[in-house]
Amino acid sequence: MVLRLDAHGKPFSEGEQVVIGGNERYISVCRKHYKQAIDEGSLKAIYGTQTPHG
Repeated sequence: MVLRLDAHGKPFSEGEQVVIGGNERYISVCRKHYKQAIDEGSLKAIYGTQTPHG
């Protein structure tokens, strides 16, 4: 599944389906982590306390 991020890096599932040129706004995740990220509104389910780039 593909998780979309808003301008602040928070996951969301509303709005346009595709953003042209927005590759940094998409993360591939399994169904479990997709649901957790959407329910929590954060990437903690995927990355824990670490950021994706550090």
